[in-house]
Amino acid sequence: MQGLLNKCTSTRLRAMIGESRLLFIDEAQRVPDIGLTLKLITDRIPEVQVIATGSSAFELHARIAEPLTGRKFEFILNP
Repeated sequence: MQGLLNKCTSTRLRAMIGESRLLFIDEAQRVPDIGLTLKLITDRIPEVQVIATGSSAFELHARIAEPLTGRKFEFILNP
């Protein structure tokens, strides 16, 4: 999945997501440019809700913080 999400266009993302209304990405911090990819999805395909999770909260936050300003909710779940 990492390779599929890397440097995707909105057309390709829409084709991959299809009719789904929910996209779940686990270990999102491992996807290169995940912040920009999530921004593209939320801006161009607003009907899709995205849940991005990761085991490295610090790394995930660093990758999505700026591109998703005003477009995200963060939940920190401690073990």
